[in-house]
Amino acid sequence: MTTSTRFARLAIVGMAAVAIAGCSSNAKSSDAAKKLKPAASVTKEAKSSTTTAPTSSSTGAPTTAPCTTAAAQTALAPDRAIDITCNGVFAAGSASNPQVDYAYLLQDVNGAWQKASTTVQNEVCTSNPQGLPASFVASACND
Repeated sequence: MTTSTRFARLAIVGMAAVAIAGCSSNAKSSDAAKKLKPAASVTKEAKSSTTTAPTSSSTGAPTTAPCTTAAAQTALAPDRAIDITCNGVFAAGSASNPQVDYAYLLQDVNGAWQKASTTVQNEVCTSNPQGLPASFVASACND
């Protein structure tokens, strides 16, 4: 009685899987495997990529506060901003009210100027850990 043996081998080449099937009658599996020839060429499958657009909750407002006396005026009201100098997230200058002229320091918070906290004001005017230029510090601290 003649027995026919069917087999299939799976070869992993790079990232593609290639099935190699063979048929042999009256042969041992190992003899049939020796007769198999490798595939002439195997091409890698193209990698697919997905690009997702970033989501944002921004309303289109500027990300930094404008360096204008009008913008500073909003933060200093009812006092009047006389001038402004900006450096990164800080603005400094002179302002006045009916009693006195003074130096101010503002900090950009979400695109709008706000008066810097007393702690930040003291840091800028004493140790300046922010590394602000001396002329800027003078504008913020000369009162």
